[in-house]
Amino acid sequence: MKYVTPILAAIVLTVVAVLGFVLNRDQPDGHIGDEDATVSSPATQLDPAEIKRGMQLMQTHCNTCHAVNGRTHDQLLAPPLWGVRKQYLNKYPQPEAFVAGMLDYISEPTHEASLLPQAVERFGLMPMLPLPDELLRPILWAIYAGHVDRPGWAGGKW
Repeated sequence: MKYVTPILAAIVLTVVAVLGFVLNRDQPDGHIGDEDATVSSPATQLDPAEIKRGMQLMQTHCNTCHAVNGRTHDQLLAPPLWGVRKQYLNKYPQPEAFVAGMLDYISEPTHEASLLPQAVERFGLMPMLPLPDELLRPILWAIYAGHVDRPGWAGGKW
């Protein structure tokens, strides 16, 4: 029984990765949908190759659930990364704190640790991802740097 959770997590992650590839294969590389991504920080000085790696990892591990990809508000599977980013920037404006805060939540999602209680109410808790920090950090730097899609319907909502 103790092996069921890791096996299920591996199966879910594999399905998410395959769906992410299928659903996002027509998306242009390097699409930046957040026009307010002008945060001056070390993230903007990161190695562009590392940011690109984070964007590629995001396509594989995050966008199946978090990307808008033309979905309406009612069709979403999880909160868009644009909204998640806004909430984390409000609480953690400094780059390292932003990454650390998101890593804490992703490593062990709880209701208490969530910065988006309405999203947890609507979508449930994010499943724990069996990804090492070495893969998560580039993704989080890409999110911090603003490499996320802003939903056209968001307007002043977030």
